[in-house]
Amino acid sequence: MQIEWTEAVWRGLVESAPDALVMVDVDGTIVYVSAQTQRLFGYSREELLNQKIECLLPVRFRDRHVGQRSSYFKSLRVRPMGAGLELFGLHKSGVEIPIEISLSPLETPTGFLVTAAIRDISDRKRAQEELRKAREVAEAASRSKSEFLANMSHEIRTPLAGILGFAEMIALYCNSSEERKSYLDKIQRCADTLTELINDILDLSKVEAGALRVELLPVHIVSEIENVVGLFQNAAAEKNISFDVRYERPLPEKIVTDPTRLRQILSNLLGNAIKFTDSGGVSLRVFADKTNSNRLCFAVKDSGVGLSPEEQKRLFQPFSQADSSTTRRFGGTGLGLALSRRLAYALDGELTLVQSARGEGSVFQLSIPMHPRGSLAPEGSAMEDGTADSQERSSWPRLDSIRILVAEDNPDNQEMVTRFLGEQGAIVESATNGRAALDLARSGNYHVILMDVQMPELDGNEVTRQLRRDGISTPIIALTAHAMNDEREKSFASGCNEFLTKPLNVKKLIYTVHKYSS
Repeated sequence: MQIEWTEAVWRGLVESAPDALVMVDVDGTIVYVSAQTQRLFGYSREELLNQKIECLLPVRFRDRHVGQRSSYFKSLRVRPMGAGLELFGLHKSGVEIPIEISLSPLETPTGFLVTAAIRDISDRKRAQEELRKAREVAEAASRSKSEFLANMSHEIRTPLAGILGFAEMIALYCNSSEERKSYLDKIQRCADTLTELINDILDLSKVEAGALRVELLPVHIVSEIENVVGLFQNAAAEKNISFDVRYERPLPEKIVTDPTRLRQILSNLLGNAIKFTDSGGVSLRVFADKTNSNRLCFAVKDSGVGLSPEEQKRLFQPFSQADSSTTRRFGGTGLGLALSRRLAYALDGELTLVQSARGEGSVFQLSIPMHPRGSLAPEGSAMEDGTADSQERSSWPRLDSIRILVAEDNPDNQEMVTRFLGEQGAIVESATNGRAALDLARSGNYHVILMDVQMPELDGNEVTRQLRRDGISTPIIALTAHAMNDEREKSFASGCNEFLTKPLNVKKLIYTVHKYSS
């Protein structure tokens, strides 16, 4: 089909163009505007015709544009306007619009005109800005994680060096029982530090994955606080700073919460307060919330280094501390407060920075419900954790004549568990793989089975499933270095009665075996 190029067809072609079109003469007077121009700038055609083109530009560009327009008419050619520059148009409402402009000369019987094709690039600019911000966030996260990994390497290697070094000291140079006990105490402290560090990493991962669960139990609040406070009294004394606890009564004797998570949060707050305080002191204030009768508050105040407003913004972000000098001077991973706030949320509570200033110390406050919604106080109480000395060990329950099967493929772990149980009077047999454990459990007569989850030939959960299918009801306690909730659930689903994580707490191991062998 052959098109008849009438004026109406040409006008329709111009009006249907996706870009706004404006024609100006040599004096910069607007002689034509398209429908898109009216939509883009908010003016009617009548308002723009016979106006100078500069009326569509922000005021700050108008004077310069007059010279540029005159220069263009002296050297007419097709080209983009302002290549490499950010260009803006001015809407009737006064709002600036980011635009791109292409200029084309048009020869007419009365002289040359210039057609400006104007494109609104607001969406592109928004997309670019969002991309820039996303890139900055990603780069900041990458930097934070790189700094975290470097710092984590230091934090892991430090206690590990202590464990290995003092173990060699015992092997090579230990000359007395007092010296040996001193080195063993140091090894224990290093091991506790390393375990706490690993637990923090795992807990944060569980929280972020939505896999953290809380265990609500009745907690004797004063006893629980005194246990936590006792962990830090020596540290405060060594720094020669005061360390006070104030209970503002009336207070409940017991609350319902997760004692492990509460200890974690308070330990982090008190540990940080003492770490960052070189003079003055630290205090813990415990009080009932006057605005909510079901809330209990813990306010930790210190006279330490304090935080600037900029540092406060980064405070509860994982993998970050106030600044890199904080890590160099005080150590730490930057996980503690981020994890503590998430644990507080898990307890249906809140952890906030109440006040802080550089050089004037800080006040953090934890608020948790005394009785969470839907909670029921179960019978019994939570088992205590913690390390033990030889004097305390004398109070542990005896395991005399209790027959125990230890299924553990790691020879060092097997030796340790066997010794721990044997010292309490237990009769222990061992299996180094899942197949051997299954055969022994089927043929033997054991009071308790300790089942490592990951073993060659058959893993511990599969051994447990087969034993339960065989009708063997012997209590089985799963042992694993995997502390995630899904591992716990898999073990219980396979038929295990209890779940203990490595590194094992000796006291908890003894009490747990005694519980299931009674």
